[in-house]
Amino acid sequence: MPFVSQVPSRLRWLVLVVAVLSPASRVLAQAFGEIAGTTTDASRAVVPNVALTLSNEATGTAVRRVSNGAGIFVFPQLNPGRYTLTAISPGFGQQAVKSINVGVSQTAHVDIVLQVSSVTEQVVVAAQSNALDVDNGYKGQIIEQKQIEELPLPTRNPLSLMVLTPGVQTALGNSAANRGGSDSSVASSGYQVNGGVRTNFGGFSEYLVDGVTMTNPRDGTIIALPSAGTVQEFQVQSGAMSAEFGATVGGVINYVTKSGSRTLHGMIFEDYRGTHLNATPALPYGSPKPLNNYNQYGGNIGGPVWIPKIYDGRKRSFFFVDYEGLRWAARSNSTASVPTVLMRQGIFTEITTTVYDPSTGNAAASRTPFAGQKIPSQRFTDFGKTVMALYPMPTTTGVSNNYVTVSKNYQTTDTFTLRGDQYIGQKHRLSLKWTRDEYNSPATSGIGVNDGGTQNVKIPTRNYTASYNYAVTPNILYTAVAGYTWFHRYFADPTDNTIGTQYFGYSVSPALPSGSAVNVRPSASVSLFNSVGTGTPQDRYTTIRELSQILSMTRGRHFLRAGADIRIYKASGLVTSGSPTGAFGFNALQTSNGSSTTGSAFASLLLGLPDTINFDQEPNASAVLTTPAFFLADDWKVTPHFMLNLGFRYQFSTDFLERANSVGWFDPTTINPIVNLPGVMQYANVGGNPRGFTQGDSGQYAPRLGFAYTPAAWDGKIVIRGGIGVYNGPFPIYGFYSSAPGFNAIYNPIKPNSTSPAAALQSTYTLSAPTGPQGASAGLGTALSTIYNRQMNAPRVVQWNFGVQQQMPWKMKFELLYSGNRGQHLLITQNINLPSQSLINTAIAMQQSSGKTGTASAYLNTAVTNPLAGKVPGTLGNATVTRAVASEAFPQFGNVTVLLGNRDSIYHSLQTTLDRRFSKNLTFLAAYTFSKLITNSTPGSFASQSNTGTFQNPYDLRDARAVSAFDSTHTFSITGLYTLPFGRGQSYLTHGFFSALLGGFQLTAIERSVSGVPVAVTQATSNGLGVGGARPDKIGDPTANRHTNTNGSRQWINPAAYAIADGHFGNSPIRDARLRGPMFNNVDMGLQRFFPIWREAQLQFRAEAFNALNHTNLAMPNSDASSTSFGQITSSYDPRNFQFSLHVSF
Repeated sequence: MPFVSQVPSRLRWLVLVVAVLSPASRVLAQAFGEIAGTTTDASRAVVPNVALTLSNEATGTAVRRVSNGAGIFVFPQLNPGRYTLTAISPGFGQQAVKSINVGVSQTAHVDIVLQVSSVTEQVVVAAQSNALDVDNGYKGQIIEQKQIEELPLPTRNPLSLMVLTPGVQTALGNSAANRGGSDSSVASSGYQVNGGVRTNFGGFSEYLVDGVTMTNPRDGTIIALPSAGTVQEFQVQSGAMSAEFGATVGGVINYVTKSGSRTLHGMIFEDYRGTHLNATPALPYGSPKPLNNYNQYGGNIGGPVWIPKIYDGRKRSFFFVDYEGLRWAARSNSTASVPTVLMRQGIFTEITTTVYDPSTGNAAASRTPFAGQKIPSQRFTDFGKTVMALYPMPTTTGVSNNYVTVSKNYQTTDTFTLRGDQYIGQKHRLSLKWTRDEYNSPATSGIGVNDGGTQNVKIPTRNYTASYNYAVTPNILYTAVAGYTWFHRYFADPTDNTIGTQYFGYSVSPALPSGSAVNVRPSASVSLFNSVGTGTPQDRYTTIRELSQILSMTRGRHFLRAGADIRIYKASGLVTSGSPTGAFGFNALQTSNGSSTTGSAFASLLLGLPDTINFDQEPNASAVLTTPAFFLADDWKVTPHFMLNLGFRYQFSTDFLERANSVGWFDPTTINPIVNLPGVMQYANVGGNPRGFTQGDSGQYAPRLGFAYTPAAWDGKIVIRGGIGVYNGPFPIYGFYSSAPGFNAIYNPIKPNSTSPAAALQSTYTLSAPTGPQGASAGLGTALSTIYNRQMNAPRVVQWNFGVQQQMPWKMKFELLYSGNRGQHLLITQNINLPSQSLINTAIAMQQSSGKTGTASAYLNTAVTNPLAGKVPGTLGNATVTRAVASEAFPQFGNVTVLLGNRDSIYHSLQTTLDRRFSKNLTFLAAYTFSKLITNSTPGSFASQSNTGTFQNPYDLRDARAVSAFDSTHTFSITGLYTLPFGRGQSYLTHGFFSALLGGFQLTAIERSVSGVPVAVTQATSNGLGVGGARPDKIGDPTANRHTNTNGSRQWINPAAYAIADGHFGNSPIRDARLRGPMFNNVDMGLQRFFPIWREAQLQFRAEAFNALNHTNLAMPNSDASSTSFGQITSSYDPRNFQFSLHVSF
């Protein structure tokens, strides 16, 4: 095995023994379902050794088993679908149970009751629909094929149906409409399951398709999301789960795709939405109806492989082919902030902050203001004028949100799937599947073509999956699955990466090839305004190779499984991507007097005084991570009414390796001989160091326990279920395998203090040449972003649930349960190079004592003698540095951003469901969740989530503890499909004129109501302390005086309830549980009419309305307390959209 050399020596025997002698898969059991039960006579006495035949009603294929001496039987690893089970035993009549519904990763319980008979006769009964889960204590919700195919789904995205499951929370307003792509696409990044804290650093749920992981190891989104036409069904599982499951901090979303059947079936469809069919958004007020032209089309066909007179595979060979295309031109009304007409002339009388002349005084505190708040035009730099010209003129008054615009997005997706299934006798089954997905999304955002968000995202994806089942004996089954997934994420700017640095009028050395992935436009960010340019390219490849196997057997009252799953992740290309053509940041401090309430970022731009300058040309990296996992599981039928689910899972991660050994880590304890202080960069495979830039994680033990008890007194109508389990989250392949200092070409000057410019502007920027490992001098004088001391352990969570499930009248099933999640070692990125806490406390005390704004900042930024003068390159080696820099933990470096696993979370919830499935006319599912999630994790920004908050006090983790950004106290959803009881095959008007007139109608609906998520109030202006972010002081009731402003915006937050914090940490919580955003309420409805064509062929017409009631769902308010539009809601989510469709099925 190629990875054995990376495995800890004490564990290699386990890998070899389990992987070779008893191989099994933790995901194969997830890709299939099973049927279990007992064989008894009418008196409930055990009848052993009963011959059982299970037939797939769609394909006609059959498998055979024999119940054991305890009368117990299990048919594992079954494709989801409907089955007929036939039982034969001497002295008894033949018994058949038809229409047994087998769901993905679910056990259908069927008890065969044999009747004594001296003649050969067959008794056929129908399986109980919507049966209780009496064989395990695990928690899950199946979304079946009928719901996927017939409910109103934006972009036919099956992922959006996750919200029908209790315990699932979504990002703000997220409908999963953007179904394509990966690496932070809205399609899957906006979901959090059962309190598993969703972050970009290993806070993932697991996405499985046909037993193979489709979870993007970079950020937890789904790769190659299956089209609705290919999905047979899927299940959302969380809480207590079987030992087969792992690599999640919350849930497992498990898709199974369709296979062909013994008859030819297929469909073609086209869906259309147009601007003229849509309502006008409520906000921005007075804005025109945005363009939204949507066209989705495709089809599939599946059946037996049958070539007349050559090959007849109608009971053994099946195929399924699917194609889905999407062309979507969407525009949304939005507002942006651009410089005003007066500001472009150097006049800053429209703002209340005083603009100071940086050429006056020796320190910021001694600067004098520009006379009349006006900068003479002769002081404007060419760079400033070039960037200013890239901003459009404002369309409305004011200094913020003064440009009303339309963001444009054109999305194309083409998805192809080909699947084949081959049955070889009754003992062997082989399945092969190929998927190709092409995603392109050119977008124009904010201020137009020059906006930082304007770019084209291209993501081609390929997946190959193979599975094999072998019935070794009637009670022993072997299964294997292999998967290979590849995807490439690439950005192109509006010039197709041809203009490069000429965008800002300078050059860079080394020069970059025109049209290459790295030759994007440079970027300039100006505080309080939209950014211009591109800055950061993307060119990333990811592959996942997976081999899984399972061996399952029945022994007495035990159903035993042993398994292993080996995954090899490879990530290559650009990692952090850097800023190869340059990134400039402009802040108000360069034109301030040192106070955070003075100066203007745009004034700093005009004067050519950047707060930061960064050029970083990184080499392509190629990193490999191997994660083997092993499990043992036993479902023990202790008594006929009590099932015990036992399991144990062990997994580990090998060292993370980079092909060229260009990656290192930060060692915080080793003394650096150059500066005689702790803190040095270590390099992989240098100086006796190991090749791995992480130490691996061999301590991932995960016991599982579940139970199901069916009281005899309730005659099987109630089951009490529960369980608990430990889970280890996945390792992030995010950005910490980037090259160490010495391998990049860089230019990144460090300022002597916060009010100084980064450096003088240049016509040519010459980057330092890569040198390779630099020893003790590595990274000195620069910022670092790296692994911390080779420590990168996986997050760990404990999940549990306890509840009751009850069979109700009219084929309904009700469940009430309590479910929780306790997260530990959650990963977060943080700068650990901080000034001493005592110095910060002193600065805070000084300002409190003086009562003068800017005192703390002035104290921290006072120049002091630098003990590292001449020892460190750049400004950190100057004769003087600021008092704050001198007291830092590692003053020889800038920020040292590392990955830490020191965060935690706690989640409690009450979850209920009421569903009616497999009904002829009415199917519905209602789910309600009452919950609370508290965490001190501060996740990165993803999806549409704008309320993640700012961690301001890195010395005290309590500052970050609050309700989660996803925390919605109440979540309710209900969906239904109702076929009117008129027409052929129904109860009324079965023939004649009125049958033709009223028959074939179906009503569908999805309703979802979610209470508001917490608001994270911040302040863009500095608090003067220079550590963490900044939050204001909360001094009043933020919910007071809500009203509609004259510009149509909604004043959601009372600005008078907050005061800008200066010289101290603000008292506003990172996310305020008492200040929540608006409630989200949405109803999607559909009317469908079926027209018979011939035999099973039919035409279906659909009219669907998304947000059918045209309810105004307000977006989140502006939460920046330093903004003039603080507290205002200026946009809303989608209004009513109509869609018309034609589907032909046969």
